Amino acid sequence: MKKYILLTIFISSILRASPYLPQNGEAYEVDSDGYITSFGGDPVFDNNNSTVGTAAIHYQSPQIKAWATSVVSVNFGKYFDVSGYDYSDYDWKVPERAIGPATGDHYYGVVPLGSGGDITLYFSSGISNGDGFDFVIFENADFAGFAELAYVEVSSDGEHFVRFPNMFLGTSKITAFGNTSYPQLSYNLGSKYHKDYGHGYDLAELEYAYNYIMSEDSEFSDEYKDAFLADYQYLDLENVNYVRIVDIPGRGSGDEARYDSFGNIIYDPYRTTGTPGFDLQGVGVINTIVIPESESIASVLALVALFLAYHTKRKKVK
Repeated sequence: MKKYILLTIFISSILRASPYLPQNGEAYEVDSDGYITSFGGDPVFDNNNSTVGTAAIHYQSPQIKAWATSVVSVNFGKYFDVSGYDYSDYDWKVPERAIGPATGDHYYGVVPLGSGGDITLYFSSGISNGDGFDFVIFENADFAGFAELAYVEVSSDGEHFVRFPNMFLGTSKITAFGNTSYPQLSYNLGSKYHKDYGHGYDLAELEYAYNYIMSEDSEFSDEYKDAFLADYQYLDLENVNYVRIVDIPGRGSGDEARYDSFGNIIYDPYRTTGTPGFDLQGVGVINTIVIPESESIASVLALVALFLAYHTKRKKVK
C-alpha cells in the first residue's frame, strides 16, 4: 500500500506544470501548491455568439489592425505525399497564402507546413508591446482538440528569434484522426483553438519569461534558457517585425520528439498526411508600431516647411 501511495505521489508530481504562470490572459487552474493542472479549452459561445471563458479571437475581430505582408522564408516538412492519399488536384505548398487577412477558407486559404516545417513572416506594420495581446495566430482545426501545434518565435532584426515560453501537460500519444482533449493541456503552442479562432500572444510575456529565467525559481529547461538568452538581447519589444512558426511533429520519440520549455514531450496528432503539420490561416497584428508623438510632430513640421519653401520659390519665379 505504501509503495502505491508513493507511486501515486510521483505520478502526480510529473503531471503538473511548473508554477510559471501564463501572462497572456489564458485561463488556468492550479493545485494547492500553485502548480498548473489545466488551461482553458476551446471557445465556448454565449447567446450572442460571443466567446466566453477563453482567450480565443475570431479572424474577423476589429481588434486586428494588420496582417503579414510577405514571406521571408519557408521550409516545408514531411508527409505531403503519402501512398494511398491523392491530393494531386491541389498545390498545398503555396506560402503566399499566409499573407494578408485570414479568409475563413479552410481548404484553399491555408498553408500546411508539413511535419517539422517552418515559415517566417514579415510585417510592414510592425508589432509593438501594447495592452493585452499584440498578435494572433490562426490554424484550421476542424474540431476542438485537433489543432496541430507549433512553436512561435519573434524577432526584431530577422536574424535572432526568441521563442515564447510554452507548456504541454499531456502524457499520451495522439492518433492522427482521433478526438482529443488537449486544448486544456497546451499553452502558447501555435493555436489550440478550432478554425476561425486564433491564439493571442503578448510580447510582454517575453520580458516576464526573462525575469523568470534570471530568478532562482526558474524551472525552464537548460536548452530553452540557453536559446532564449542568446537571442533575447537582440529583441526590441516595441519593434518586432518578424514572426516564425515552427511545426511540432508530435510523434514524441526519435528524431521527431519535441519538448516544451520545461523539457516535457509534446504530443501532436501523428501522423497527418496530405496537408500535414500546422495549417496556417494567417497571423494578425493587434498592436502595430506607433510612431512616437515627437517624431510625428517633427514629420508634420518638415512637411509644412517643405510646402512653404515650394510656394516661396514659385512666387520668386513669377
